[in-house]
This record gives sequence, structure tokens and C-alpha cells, in this order.
Amino acid sequence: MTEFIKKNYFIIFIIFSGFPLFFLPNVWDGVTFDYGLIIGNLAGIETFYKEIGSPFQLLFFYLIFFIKKITFLPHEFLFDLFTIIFLILFSFEIKKYSLIVFGLDNKLGNLCAIFAITCPIWDSLVSINLGLYLFCFYLALLGYRLFLSKKLLIKIIGIIFILLSFSIKSNFSFIIGLCLAHNLRLFLNKQVIKKYSLLFIIFLSIFSYIIDINFFPPYGMFEGYNQVIFKNLDFFSLIKNVYNYLTFFIFYLWIPFLYLLFLRFKGIKLELYKLFTKEDIFNYLAILIIFATSIAPYLLINKSNDLFYFTEYMDRHSFLLPLSFGLFFAILFKKINNLYNNKKIHLIFLSLFLLQSLSIAGISYYTKIESAFFRYDLVEKLKNIEQPPGGNVQIISNHMPGYLRDYEVSYYFFKAYGKASWWGEHIRDNKIKDNHKPGEWILNRDDYKTQLVLDDYEQQCNIVIKLTNEIDKFDRIFKFYILNFKNFFNIQVLKITC
Repeated sequence: MTEFIKKNYFIIFIIFSGFPLFFLPNVWDGVTFDYGLIIGNLAGIETFYKEIGSPFQLLFFYLIFFIKKITFLPHEFLFDLFTIIFLILFSFEIKKYSLIVFGLDNKLGNLCAIFAITCPIWDSLVSINLGLYLFCFYLALLGYRLFLSKKLLIKIIGIIFILLSFSIKSNFSFIIGLCLAHNLRLFLNKQVIKKYSLLFIIFLSIFSYIIDINFFPPYGMFEGYNQVIFKNLDFFSLIKNVYNYLTFFIFYLWIPFLYLLFLRFKGIKLELYKLFTKEDIFNYLAILIIFATSIAPYLLINKSNDLFYFTEYMDRHSFLLPLSFGLFFAILFKKINNLYNNKKIHLIFLSLFLLQSLSIAGISYYTKIESAFFRYDLVEKLKNIEQPPGGNVQIISNHMPGYLRDYEVSYYFFKAYGKASWWGEHIRDNKIKDNHKPGEWILNRDDYKTQLVLDDYEQQCNIVIKLTNEIDKFDRIFKFYILNFKNFFNIQVLKITC
């Protein structure tokens, strides 16, 4: 094991990118899965994954439920443990791909994996279903590597993993990108291309996509979810979304530029054409293909994420970027180092690069920490007021950390009072609704009620709550909110009508 870590020392960086997950609770969609496991009823989880068109991911929850029952370990701990394992495995496959396809040595492969594992997007893994996104992307990379094997059995196992990875729809495009980039490098380097493998991967992806959209489309609550509607696409949205993804590269390029500038001031004669040799251009083209096929599915549904979007969980649209991100900067730093081989200077600029990643990741994690403290405090303050009658809750707040969705409000009332009797809504504009309640299509189905934390719901009363003594995101920093969270966002019950 020690020898393995020495050879794959990128794993050490999991301390910075993955370890914080152990201290943050499930949020966003994750609260509904948490609720199902608390009450021992997976009906809501089953309905969620069946209707969204990803039933394969249900196996993970069956496994968690089984392990929880036989070991009595908290499912939150199991969630975090599995998520961190997925992050390590995903980064390991990125390293293997860089070695096999781009011919990097072990040192550069580790650097590529380090850039991937420290890419500032992993804070979104605080929601367990996003950990399953990562698992499916790992299956795509692993499946492709096994598919390259000359042994038929290993190749078949690889195909199975690729098919399972299609549980996340963006892998239909991503797997083609992996194979296209591989064959482009083979072709441009005058090696024998794997044309039959390429044709097979393209056929497998397109055929599976046709089967998926025709026989397993999202339905029920998720009808039309993430489906491409070309009339909703426009040129300006496309440019904006591409730019958002490019920020992950643009706002890091200043470090290689500073590296070159430093070398120039040291009197080093820079032969910049060496950064763009024929082989380098081939590499950059292959990386461009991977980048394009990683973001294409999200562009088609008009979604994107940028480097500085610190709140909510939009980073899930960027989980495929670490491969092209890691490859591009690992190769670029290697080429710059070749201009003037000085290990100390090289290490300084690599450290600066990693410091930027960890700093941005730190800001993202800080927003999640604020949100976690707020949610914990909300539950504790609900316990300290008289339990309101079951019914519909509207919470007025303009500055709470993050945003509470309807089912999250229901979940935190459940955490406070031990009953799923409330349907909630977070209101920012002080416009109280007169007829706020769940639809009958929800109440008529027990699995929907479980999914949305409404098992004990009976429409009795309408409750309006306002959070007082609020502070905005800047004041939360300067007033040390995470140390004094109990002093802010107090609960005031405005009215209860039954």
C-alpha cells in the first residue's frame, strides 16, 4: 500500500479536496435521500431514480442501506466515504488516461491527477447524488481503459462499464471524445489508429442514446428533464456558456505567463516556438476534443458553470472538465520547464497554481460551511419555539446562506419535530402567497410524499415565518458568522391561520 501511494502520490491531495466532505451534511437533493434512509423507506429514492431515467444508481442506495443495517454505521459517514473513494478513483483514471493516450510519464501523470483532484469544483459533492455523478464518470474512464485491452473478457467488462456509465447522459458524448482524442493522437503521430474501436464506440454511444430517449425518457415529476430543445438555443447563450467553461482555463493562464515573464527577466532566451511544436499542437487538439465533448451536452440544454460561481451546486455541470484541465496545464508546465530546467523555480510556480485552486476551493467550501451552520441553527431554533400545527410554511428571508427548496424546508421541520407534516417555501421578496400548498398529484401518491418529505402531511394551517436579524454575505464574513451563527437569523412567527 505504501509503495502504491508513493507511485500515486496525487492521493495525498484528497486531504484538501475531499476531507472537508466528512464535516458537511447532505444538502440540496441529498436531503430527500437522507430522509428516506432515516425512516428506512426507499420508495421516494426509487421513484426519483426511475423517473429521472437513472435506475442503475439505485443499486448504490440499496448497498448503503444494507451496510447501514449490518454495521450500524451512519449513512452520512458511508456517503462521504464512498464519495471520497470515487474522487480518488476518478483522479486515478485521469492519470491512467494521460499515461496511455498522451504518453506522459508517471511524474506528469501524477501532476495531471493533482490538478484534477484540486480543481475547485468538488464542494458540490456534499449532495450524495452528485457523488453518484462522479461515480458514473469514473466508470466511463475505467470502461474505456479496459475496452482498450487485447483480452476479450476485459474488453467486454469495459463495454459493460461504459454502458453503466450512460446512467449520466453526458457520458454519451464524453466517451466518444475519449476515443476521438486517442485516435487523433495515433493518427497525427503516424501510428495505427483503432478505427474499428472508434466506430464501435460511436455506434455504441449513438445506439444507446436512441434507446434511452425512446424507451427510458424521464417521466412523471421529471418529464422533459434535461431534454434538448433546439429552438431554445441561441448564439449569445452559447457564447456565454462556452466562456463560462473557459474561465477554468483563462483565469489560470496568468501563472504560466508569469512563469515565462520571470524566465525572461532572468535573462533566459525564450524560444517560445518550442511550446507549440507539432507534437504539442497534436496534444492541444486532442485536449480540445475532450473539452468540447465534455461540455457539449450541457451547452445543448443551455447550462454551464464558471470558475467563480461559489454557491448552490452548479459545479455538477463541470465534473468532466478536470480531465482536459489537468492534461492541458500538466503539458504546458512541462514545456515551460523544458525551456529552463530549474526544479526550485518550477516547484514555486506549480505551488502558486495549486494555491490558486485550493484558495478558490476554500471559498466554495466556506459558502457550504456557512450554509451548514445556518441549517443546523435553523433546526435548533425551531425546536425552541412552540411546534406549529402541520400544514404549509412560508419562510421569509432575503439573506440566508444558500437557498431552501420546498422539500428542504419540509426536511428541516422534520429534523426539528420528528414528523413530516409541513410543506415549505422560501420567499425572498416578502410576497406571501395565499394558496401555497403541494399539488394533489403529489398528495395522491405515497412515493411522492416520501420523496418530498410529506409522509405525515395534512393541510391544516398556513404558517408564515420571518427570519430577523439577518446579515448579508459580506457581513457574514466580517462579523464572523460561522463563530457567532446563533446570534443571527432568528425565527419570528408572523401568523398562523387554520
